[in-house]
Amino acid sequence: MRLDYERQQKFAPYLRSSSSPVVELHSKLSVQDRTRFHNGLLDWIGFGEIDTRQDKISAAYRRTFEWLFSDPQESKWSDFPRWLMSDAEQLYWITGKPASGKSTLVKFIYRDERTMQHLKQWAKRKKLIICSYYFWNSGTHMQMSEEGMARTLLHHALRQAPDLWASLFPYQMEEYIAYGNPWHHQITWDDMMRAFRVLVEGAGKDYKLFFLIDGLDEFDGEHEKLIDMLQGFLSPHVKTCVSSRPWNVFQDRFQQRPSLRLEDITYDDIKHYVSSRMSESIGFKERQMETPQEAAQLIENITIKASGVWLWVALVTDSLLEGLAEGERLSELQARLNDELNDIGKKWMRIIKNLTTTNIGLNIGLYRYGNRSDCHGVRGNYYGHRPKSEQRKSAYVSRKPVWRTLLVPSLHPPVLHQNRSRSFLN
Repeated sequence: MRLDYERQQKFAPYLRSSSSPVVELHSKLSVQDRTRFHNGLLDWIGFGEIDTRQDKISAAYRRTFEWLFSDPQESKWSDFPRWLMSDAEQLYWITGKPASGKSTLVKFIYRDERTMQHLKQWAKRKKLIICSYYFWNSGTHMQMSEEGMARTLLHHALRQAPDLWASLFPYQMEEYIAYGNPWHHQITWDDMMRAFRVLVEGAGKDYKLFFLIDGLDEFDGEHEKLIDMLQGFLSPHVKTCVSSRPWNVFQDRFQQRPSLRLEDITYDDIKHYVSSRMSESIGFKERQMETPQEAAQLIENITIKASGVWLWVALVTDSLLEGLAEGERLSELQARLNDELNDIGKKWMRIIKNLTTTNIGLNIGLYRYGNRSDCHGVRGNYYGHRPKSEQRKSAYVSRKPVWRTLLVPSLHPPVLHQNRSRSFLN
């Protein structure tokens, strides 16, 4: 109490003066007090699992996704570097089927130095602030909600530009100076939205914003409202790159924007992954020297069968490497590849193991067998066709036995609609 009284007496003239901006009050603080305020502000905005989802996403396998920063081949995708540098378009849409690597690509973009280099040409001499958020419907409320997104983006912005407190949270500084603890109550939705609007509307004068938002389909709410929110803060000074499954709700709103569809582009990446993994086997190298065409055809067949699904190709490659270790020849490996129904129990256990120990370097998901030509991706709990209220209470337990779960991606996947969003988790 004594310290609070002394603090109020020290800063009383500034608090009473309507002509003294809060920045002047801030200048009277010691370096230690400023640091304490900044750390307290970040703790107040943040939450425990703020970076958990990003940390769980594997890094891209070596020398994959390099095509993103090259000229598009046969106009298969919109030129990403040009979009980063241009003022013409503010939103870029990354889409693809489940487990096609969307989250890994977003993380790759976030970490690659070329992203920063291109964006700096767009920002020119203004400060560049890069913020990311990854929706995750297997996580907590904060990992799949508008609140979690807003708090994360504000947190990232303030970490990179601490002086933004003056425009985003001036009242917290006044309270800190007067009483020393403005964090006694939780941040409210109004606090967040006011600060977020100021952050976005203030872009252009001193700074520019780049938002990376992954997994829009994993948002636990109305997707139309989320899209409206995202498009509402686009401007010549705010760029946003989003990713989602190709649901109708996203296609309707984003199809005219610069975009790419991953499974249409990753053929060479998957072939490189398979070739690299197989080449690590001495047994494969020996068989490759004996029958090079048969070895090349095996790699080609795996790549084609993968149909853009990284989990499947990773598990199949593991299975073939096990066969090589057991002395199987290439013809036997081809038979193993063709026999997806073989040893299903072990494949199921391998999926469970890969949920926590995979290091394939690309985003993965589970694939549940529906019929001979239908296999949908799921991650985490599988909710089936239950109402949202029931989905939140408990995970859906499939009536199909475990042995009906196959690792066979469909070559002709069904169209995923908005009203099935909780049935097939990304």
